[in-house]
Amino acid sequence: MAEIGRIIGGRFRIDARAGSGGGSIVYRATDTTDGATVALKLPHAGGALFEKRFEREISILADIDDARVVRHVAHGRDPEAGQFLAMEWLEGETLSDRLHRAPLDRGEAIALGVALAETLARIHDRGVIHRDLKPSNVLLADADLGRPKLLDFGIARSAAHTAMTNTGALLGTAGYMSPEQVRGDAAVDHRTDIFSLGCVVFQCVTGRLPFDAESPAEWLLKLALEQAPRADAIHDDAGADLADILEQMLQKRAANRLSSMSQVVRLLSGLRGSVVAGPKSVRSRAAITESERRFASVLLVRGPIPPHAAAALAAHAKQRSGLVYESPDGVMLVVFGSAESPTDAAQSATLVGTALVDAWPAATPIVLSTRMSTEGGRFDEAIGRATSFSALARPGAVLVDDATRRLLGGTLICEPATSADLPSARAFVVAGDVPAEPNSLRPASDLFGREREISALVDSFRHVTSDGAPEVVLVLGVAGAGKSRVVAEARARMAATREPPTILVGSAENGERTESLGLVRSMLRRHFSLRGKTDPAASESALHAAVAELVAPSLVETTADFLAELLLDHHRDVPSAAVRAARAEPRLMSDQLVRAVELVLRAIAASGPAVLCLEQIHWADEASIALFDRFIGSCEGFPVLLIGAGRPETLDRFPKLFADRPTTTIQLRALSPKAGADLVASILGPGWPSEALDRLVALGGGNPLFLRELAYAAREGGARDLPETALALAQSRLDRLGERDRRILRAASVFGARFSGDGLAALLGGERHEDALSTLVGANVLRKEDDASDGGRYAFQSAILREAAYASIPDQDLARAHVRAAEQIEKGSHLEPLEIAFHFEAGGARQRAAPWYLRAGRWALETLDLTSAQRWAERALACDEAPLAKGAALVLLAEVDEMRWDWTSGKAHATAAMELLPVGGVLWFIAAHVLILSSMRSRDIAGFYEHATRISLIDPAPEARNTAAHALGGAINSMGISGHAETAEPILARVEAYVATLPEGTSGHAYVTMGRGGIALGRGDLGSYRTLRYEAAERFEALNDWRRAVEVRGTAGYAEAVLGRYDDALATLEACVARAVDHGMTTVHYLRHNIGFALMQMGRFAEARTVLEAVLTPLETRDVRLYAGSLRYLSRSLVGLGELDLAERHARAALERADRASMALPGKADLAHVLLARAGVSEAYALAEEAAAGLSPDGAFDECEMFIRLTHARACRLRGDMEAAKSIALAARDRLDRLAGKIQDPSLRASFVGAVPEHTRILKLAGRSAPPSGPGH
Repeated sequence: MAEIGRIIGGRFRIDARAGSGGGSIVYRATDTTDGATVALKLPHAGGALFEKRFEREISILADIDDARVVRHVAHGRDPEAGQFLAMEWLEGETLSDRLHRAPLDRGEAIALGVALAETLARIHDRGVIHRDLKPSNVLLADADLGRPKLLDFGIARSAAHTAMTNTGALLGTAGYMSPEQVRGDAAVDHRTDIFSLGCVVFQCVTGRLPFDAESPAEWLLKLALEQAPRADAIHDDAGADLADILEQMLQKRAANRLSSMSQVVRLLSGLRGSVVAGPKSVRSRAAITESERRFASVLLVRGPIPPHAAAALAAHAKQRSGLVYESPDGVMLVVFGSAESPTDAAQSATLVGTALVDAWPAATPIVLSTRMSTEGGRFDEAIGRATSFSALARPGAVLVDDATRRLLGGTLICEPATSADLPSARAFVVAGDVPAEPNSLRPASDLFGREREISALVDSFRHVTSDGAPEVVLVLGVAGAGKSRVVAEARARMAATREPPTILVGSAENGERTESLGLVRSMLRRHFSLRGKTDPAASESALHAAVAELVAPSLVETTADFLAELLLDHHRDVPSAAVRAARAEPRLMSDQLVRAVELVLRAIAASGPAVLCLEQIHWADEASIALFDRFIGSCEGFPVLLIGAGRPETLDRFPKLFADRPTTTIQLRALSPKAGADLVASILGPGWPSEALDRLVALGGGNPLFLRELAYAAREGGARDLPETALALAQSRLDRLGERDRRILRAASVFGARFSGDGLAALLGGERHEDALSTLVGANVLRKEDDASDGGRYAFQSAILREAAYASIPDQDLARAHVRAAEQIEKGSHLEPLEIAFHFEAGGARQRAAPWYLRAGRWALETLDLTSAQRWAERALACDEAPLAKGAALVLLAEVDEMRWDWTSGKAHATAAMELLPVGGVLWFIAAHVLILSSMRSRDIAGFYEHATRISLIDPAPEARNTAAHALGGAINSMGISGHAETAEPILARVEAYVATLPEGTSGHAYVTMGRGGIALGRGDLGSYRTLRYEAAERFEALNDWRRAVEVRGTAGYAEAVLGRYDDALATLEACVARAVDHGMTTVHYLRHNIGFALMQMGRFAEARTVLEAVLTPLETRDVRLYAGSLRYLSRSLVGLGELDLAERHARAALERADRASMALPGKADLAHVLLARAGVSEAYALAEEAAAGLSPDGAFDECEMFIRLTHARACRLRGDMEAAKSIALAARDRLDRLAGKIQDPSLRASFVGAVPEHTRILKLAGRSAPPSGPGH
């Protein structure tokens, strides 16, 4: 290091050290000839090569005269310090210093990129390549971004100079070097600077490097294996247009990059002044390009590596066609596999690692096997493996991952490698050579060795037809066991019997993206031949005609309407009144869909033998499984066979699958060696050596799919060098296809197991390949399923080939392909919301995915699949947090909470949604409905009244009026029933005003009628309450909302009972029970509770006891109020039967469960009633006194009021206070007269006064007899 104050070259005085790097030190110095400040660079590294490189830097810089390049001042040789280079002194900061504070904004990054590109373009024109472009080599004069200067040409290359590099030496900076520069390619040209500039601009706009890494090894792996991420995926403000340009600058292959810095200047200049607008662009070119991911094995060696070992490694790698990468820190990476089979690549990498250990015993080589793209990809998992394996590495041992071990196929001994830190890591140490042993493989299809299983299915069908009873058969087997083919063959044999069945086939073919009722939908779309139809009117007409042949004329319209809602997405835009009502009430929609499906299935079953085949049942949705289970349970007497085919995990997912139905399980085991040999021979044909057949059978492990794929691979490629694992097998078969066919399969695989010709063309840039598809069908790679109007529908013959094709799609194609797939499905006639959402999200277009997840979630809600509804709502929430989107997702979550009776979460989600959504809109009022209901059900009574009153003051948007009536109609009803008619009536008036503008057939009118009834009851007008309840029930029935109709008609039955019309009450309630039982409604317990009440009032105590005891258990956890009421009614019935001990126990239990005064008052009266029967007058009197004290002389009607007053009067009589008893009876009579006076219908009024037991006894105590109630009452 030169001393401060020393004169260099007789001219430059050293003032201070300014910095160092690259073998040189830079000083601030003064030019003694003119006093100017200069930057003086002195080399401190020795050696002839470094000296020549310094001379080249001087020559290049002296030859450049550019305002944006640091200016050459002088150079020479000092007798003591040696060579020196004087340059202009620049005040300011480096770009690196500036980026440490914060990234640049988009405009700044573009402007800086243009300036640097213009400078580099001029330098390139002079034949100079910088080769070390990075932020620390860009100085911002006076800290001005508009005045960048390029520094440090220490490793620059000029056409006028020969290459000067030591073997194994690498020049450049990790993070900014191009792949070809890292590999040490001799032909590195100006395009390496394009790559480096791309890294710099990427860092400027995103704040991170494109190949961000925590270590040189990780950076090297990423550079070799990954494609750079898009800048707009890292930072939204980057914009799609700038990200597109950077993507082209950062291509792995120099030939695929932008061709010149002039082109970079032109493209970046075009973005000046532009702003980011809208979501990321999806370019119009083909989504699936010629680029593909291929299997590769990677050898990683951490340095520093001795020169002789590096040379040995490079030589061995070259012999086996490996690409060598080296970081400046000495880490070396060798990639094998661009033109090899996966097994060869794994073997090459391992053997080169072994050769390195022989040359350098301290080496710790690691071999990983993964897929890489011809243009790179994302390999976080592989990189993570390499990082974690470092803790297991030991000198002199080659470490391989599990994928490599499997690809080696037993040709080398691989022992598990573990450590205290990573006891279960899937890493292995290569320990030596052994003779090859076959691997066991896995996945699906053929009939050799399956005769017993096929016959068992056909026998089950014969049993069903002979016994006339339903049966379930589950066919379970691992992927590839041949489930679908076994079931298909059995179906064919059933169809050939004397009485062929109607066969319906459904498949959960969308995997985990199968929507609620998706399996049912798949089956009925096939059955009604709706797949592929694009004309909405024709589809609807065909469906209507098919339904008309199956169900009664009176049911055709409704059944066809709701089947269309399930099967035809376009039908949803033109709803009937019944469909419109169902959309406003998820439970109603679920009921109607299930009812329509069951009507059709039952009609098919009633017409003769039926076979329902459920394929891929392990992916089935819960709603479909529940529907089929219930259907089989209702088919007693019908010859119905249900076959479910799936993987063994089916029973893990559905532990109680068809547990209550007669079920047989058929397990598809591995094929026997003979069956496996027959299968292989059927594909290979004659003439194959037996030892080759035996090896294939051993490799197949008894799995039909693998046996089939192995046989095809052998037939197409010969018997030598067969693949040893499933992964290698699949790629080897794909490799035998041409590039065009592989590209077609990559595009097809994006859609899943099945795809359409139109969808394929959309991903291939409009190209159609009918001939190629026919060839692939002929080669047994694909099968054609139908000639639908969307270009024909095709499917992969094997799941493993589809997975292999999908795995070969590079990341840069994959995102674009998924978005294009979503857009294509959006255009189709059969929308699959989950499919569309999945594709958009997989393509990075998450905001576009959100509304489709919401649509899928709402459909799940309408089919009561609450788990899926919550899942998709949360997924939508994660995809788009914009206020409106977030509000919509929160509404859906609130509705799920309501159906789960999770009132706390319901209130929270509803409140949050209402704060985000437009006030008065449809979704806002749905949230309002949940908020009101949750407040009421959680006993937040003050909150209930506050919310309902506040919400009622909001004028709904025209399209939200019906929803608002739904939200407030129930609140009005509850307010009225609880005695707050004065609060409810103003709300009712406001709701009636806008409901009057709605068509008569809308559900809003039914909810308003229900609300009027609640107010009538609160006012004590029992006659109007009864009439309005029947009217509301009829309105709901007209909308086919029979669930709500049953609930409301049940309250009409209750009204009949409190009016003393017990026979009518029983008739109404029992009819409701029959319908509730038929449809599995929990309302049945409430209805039976009221039947028990009516029977008790009629004195039919034994019958009442039976009914009431049966409802105690279900009501205990569902409704504490009804549970306590049933205990009280049961107690009274037991008093009538003389079982006083049990009666007292139930009465005390009811009182203990009373959680509010309105429940405690009748509880005390009922206990007093029991105690009076047991002569416990003192306690009974005290209880009766407390109960009576809680009554209001003019409060709302309560069925228990007169019973409380009567019990109070009886207690006074039995303790000898006749005067008090008389006074109580007279007051009760007056109250009874007032209540009766509100009943307009004379016959109802007479029944109320003269047929209710406590009423007649009160009148008797008061000294007045009741008028006759009329016959039958």
